[in-house]
Amino acid sequence: MAGGVGTSHGISLDVSEGGMGALVQGRLSVGETVAIDLPLRERTLNAVAIVRHISDKRCGFEFVGLSAEERAQIMSVAGES
Repeated sequence: MAGGVGTSHGISLDVSEGGMGALVQGRLSVGETVAIDLPLRERTLNAVAIVRHISDKRCGFEFVGLSAEERAQIMSVAGES
């Protein structure tokens, strides 16, 4: 959707402070900037990420602009798996 805003749903497969992998519905493009709502223990993190790779329906995202606190929150949840 060039120049527009779209919404898609996905299932996170792995999460780290630098990014995440997910199964995603819909079409994304490598290099595209997306907004991700990531449910954490105490709140939902609203993150911005860049699509770094796509294979079939799995996508890899790199988080951008996260604060040190947000990265620590992700790591506390990611360390539980």
